[in-house]
Amino acid sequence: MLLLDLVPIMELPFYSKPDFYIFLILGGFSLYYSIVSWKEAKGAKAAAEQAEKAAEKATRKVKYQEIQMDIFEIGTVIQLIDINDKYEKINSQLTTIIAKTSHVIGVVKEDNALNAAQQNLIAEVEKLIGSLQNTFKASNPFYIQADIQTNTNAIQGAIYLSLCQSCKF
Repeated sequence: MLLLDLVPIMELPFYSKPDFYIFLILGGFSLYYSIVSWKEAKGAKAAAEQAEKAAEKATRKVKYQEIQMDIFEIGTVIQLIDINDKYEKINSQLTTIIAKTSHVIGVVKEDNALNAAQQNLIAEVEKLIGSLQNTFKASNPFYIQADIQTNTNAIQGAIYLSLCQSCKF
């Protein structure tokens, strides 16, 4: 085919050829389905955001139920404490109370909607737990016995050192 044979074909307007109408119809369908897909994606995004909010709400509800169970267990353990119990049993109960309280504080701290008073209360409870642990450690008969042994060893060492210095070996 020569270039001169293409001239009459090129002079015809593009809309007089049947392939123009075929591609026009295909382009229209493509545009229509693109718009429909975009609308469906927009609806799916809204549904996903709504599902995320519902899941967040459910998670918060589960957290609060977990906190309620821990507080109930703390109360139960506190009621079981008896002043006449052995140190080991009370230590176990205290450890349970501290662990459950720390767990409750950790769960509550994750919530970003805490006001200043709630944050101050959490800080005070954490201080109370720390001082309670220190007080209980100080009354531990095993630590007291170890301190007596350490002090005895230190006193014996000091006496030996002073004897050695006075004898001038």
